[in-house]
Amino acid sequence: MSRHQKLVDRLSAVPSPRDFRFADLVALLSGFGFILWEHGGGSSHKSFIHQRAQGGEYRIVCARPHPGGVLKVYQVRGICARLRQWGFL
Repeated sequence: MSRHQKLVDRLSAVPSPRDFRFADLVALLSGFGFILWEHGGGSSHKSFIHQRAQGGEYRIVCARPHPGGVLKVYQVRGICARLRQWGFL
């Protein structure tokens, strides 16, 4: 089983994981073709952008958690729901 598939399984697990790290999210979304875009000015908000073949884009905006780097459960649930809605999961 690939690392990407393991991350997909962890993200979509029920109940939602409480230890999903931001670095894991970056790896997972880059596996789906999302590109990390960092806002200027030292902001902790990061955007993940996926260009659709038909035009337009999918966008996920997330605050980089600090100091631990672990995402909140509501963030994991929201990202998982959005990826399901778009057909990635």
